[in-house]
Amino acid sequence: MITKHIITKYPEHLAQESRLKVVKAYVLHELASLTHDKNPNLIDIDDLIKKCRKHEKGIEDDCKEIYDLFYGLSLMFKRKFIAKEITAESCKWEEGKVKLRDLIISTEIEGFPGYKYKTIEEIMKNEEIKRKICEEGKKYGNRRGKLADDPIIVVKENGNKYRILDGNGRVFYKLSKENCDIDKEINAYIGECNEIRNICVPFGIPHFIEGYIGLLARKFRFK
Repeated sequence: MITKHIITKYPEHLAQESRLKVVKAYVLHELASLTHDKNPNLIDIDDLIKKCRKHEKGIEDDCKEIYDLFYGLSLMFKRKFIAKEITAESCKWEEGKVKLRDLIISTEIEGFPGYKYKTIEEIMKNEEIKRKICEEGKKYGNRRGKLADDPIIVVKENGNKYRILDGNGRVFYKLSKENCDIDKEINAYIGECNEIRNICVPFGIPHFIEGYIGLLARKFRFK
């Protein structure tokens, strides 16, 4: 089967404090967005984080719940494969601030194709896009309330630029809040990666892929 090369495991580095902070921030932001009050304090995942950090029964037993939840929200619910950077052993994480001008967006701008993976500095030279982003940022803030101020998640790229893994809307909101001043800073979880190695692949994913491939194989065999 094609999945024989996928390693199902929960590697030791998943219990790192800095990595768990990123996972917790992402999970709380997404779950809180589903609540009526948009209040992350309504949700308590501290026990899952503490259990993984201590991993008294072992990494797989004690970390699978929080990381399966993270994968479920990021990959299945939001359809973002950001877990490879966040769970890779070769990526180190820290909290900090990043200048808006140095961010690389990871979303399309409606009505302006071709700007995905461009820097904010480059994008904001276009006055039409600048107005569009500031308008969209205000709308985002109105929809998300206090969640609009949550830290974003980025990975460092060449030339001291930072690609957004999660938080394009929060960046647009920050720009609108700061009157499109690209020299302002935004709070972020910053990852620095030396390639992508040794990622977490939750137990259920290879089995899902294997089952789906088997279903397709049977379907085409009987056509």
